[in-house]
Amino acid sequence: MEIKYLDEIKAAIALKPRHFVTWQDVEAVIQQETSGVPIFNPNETLYKLNLLSAENLADLPPAVIKQSVTIIQGPLEGKICKFRMEPGYWRWADSQTGLDIQLRVLLACSLGVGQKMARWLITNVPKYQWGNVIRHFMADVPTQLLYVAGDLDNLLLQSEGDRLLAYTRYNAGAGAKTVSKYGRDVFNVFEEI
Repeated sequence: MEIKYLDEIKAAIALKPRHFVTWQDVEAVIQQETSGVPIFNPNETLYKLNLLSAENLADLPPAVIKQSVTIIQGPLEGKICKFRMEPGYWRWADSQTGLDIQLRVLLACSLGVGQKMARWLITNVPKYQWGNVIRHFMADVPTQLLYVAGDLDNLLLQSEGDRLLAYTRYNAGAGAKTVSKYGRDVFNVFEEI
């Protein structure tokens, strides 16, 4: 298995004090989430399925969804950020007043190499800065890895070092009580690294 972002992962772990997460944890999660690739190829089947799902969920034309998830800055400019729109988050995002449709679409999506929910990127951020924060995140893989490392470190702490449960919670939320297939799949990747 090629580890494309090993230096960036190690830097993300070293940047802030981490107590439990290892580079292998981060690599296992990003492999499971996106095969370690932060962008979609427009010909990919998964891209087409996610686009169709988002169109149906939000009742929007494909061009609006595509424009929303296209990276507009940095070395990945013009590429399509890996995304997955989530129904519960769409209901919340669509209810936000004063936001353009593209930002509402982004708020309903998990994004990037670790599939971080955009909604949780803007906690304690003034509303007028939401778009800039999310767009920067989409364009910056090291920032995405920093979030994966931080989230996993917190989940490993909450799970008292139980990797299967921490991986499950990465996908299902911190309140998950039982290990899921996802958690076992990530653990299998972790063991292969």
